[in-house]
This record gives sequence, structure tokens and C-alpha cells, in this order.
Amino acid sequence: MALVRIFIVLLFITWAGDITAQNIYYSDPDRTDPKSLQFELIGKLGGQFLVYKSYRDQHFICVFDNGMRTVDKVKLPLENGRLLSTDFLVYPDFAWFFYQYYSKGAIYAAALKIDPSGKPVGNEIVLDSTQRQSFSNSKIYSVINSEDKNQIMVFKINTSNDRRHILTTCLFNKELTLQKKSVVTVELPQTYEFLSEFTLFNDG
Repeated sequence: MALVRIFIVLLFITWAGDITAQNIYYSDPDRTDPKSLQFELIGKLGGQFLVYKSYRDQHFICVFDNGMRTVDKVKLPLENGRLLSTDFLVYPDFAWFFYQYYSKGAIYAAALKIDPSGKPVGNEIVLDSTQRQSFSNSKIYSVINSEDKNQIMVFKINTSNDRRHILTTCLFNKELTLQKKSVVTVELPQTYEFLSEFTLFNDG
């Protein structure tokens, strides 16, 4: 009888262990990746995982299956200038790749639509631009979105005057069609005041 009880307890422990066990998947290292490679997890689209990788002027979307096996490595057509920043906004069936770059005396805010296979859809969309003769590694644009992801805003802040900042906003819909562009002057009477914590509501 005691042996039967011990067997039942061991069977229960084994069964419980199977329920709580987790499988961990990881990708094999890409031997072509340099040590200074930068990467960012985009997310899961259409049952595949997308990862953005960049090195100097080379930019790729790497696609992995559920077992983290490499499916494809897509080179992005970003050859207009030097990238200053990148952002991603992921939807169930596509992702927006936002970036800004310096080229020929101006900084551009632009976007590419990425499908679940990691490939660009259509051409680059220029969202806004700012003239700047001297090159700087600092980005000037920020991207925020509403909670439902139907409203997207690209904005910049001119801080050349410590007491009066100029906020320029470009409001887009989900398809990146411009809805409204605004320029707002914000008075900052106190020293060391600054603007932060921007929020975009679902109504834009």
C-alpha cells in the first residue's frame, strides 16, 4: 500500500512538472554580425518575430519563426543620409518604421511600412523636415501615438529661447495621412522649466 502511495505522489509531481515547464527558444548567432551591431526587437507579426539590426549605414530586418530559426534577412533601402534615431509602431499585420536622418543641410522625419515578412511596402514617406546646415548626431523629432494606435504625432521643440519654446506638431492617422500641422508657442517664465511627458489622446 505504501508503495502505491509513493507511486501516486511521484506521478503527481511528474504531471505537475510537465504543466509548469517552459520551453526556451533562441536563435543561432549570425557570424556576419559585427561586435558593435545595434539591434531592437520589433515584435511578432503574422506568426513571425521581426528584429531590426543596424551597423553604420547598413540596416536590416531579420525574420525568425516560432522556433527562433532565421527565415530571412531583408536589407532596408535607407541610403539617403545618416540615421539619427529609429522607432517602431507595431500593428497585427504590419509595422511602421519611423526614423530621422540628416541629408544635404536638413533633418528629415520619415517612415517605411514593414510587412510580416520584413519587407518594405511602398516608398519612404517624408513626414516633416527642418533646415540645419551643420550636422549633429542629436535627433530633433519625437514620435508618439494614441492608445488605440489610430492617431500618430510627430513633433519637434525649438528651445533656442530658454523662456519661450516653439512646439511644432504633425498629426497623422493610422495610414500616415497628415490630418493637421500646428505651431504652438509655450511660455516658460521660470528658470529651468522644460516640456516633457507628452500624451496623445484617441481623438487626436
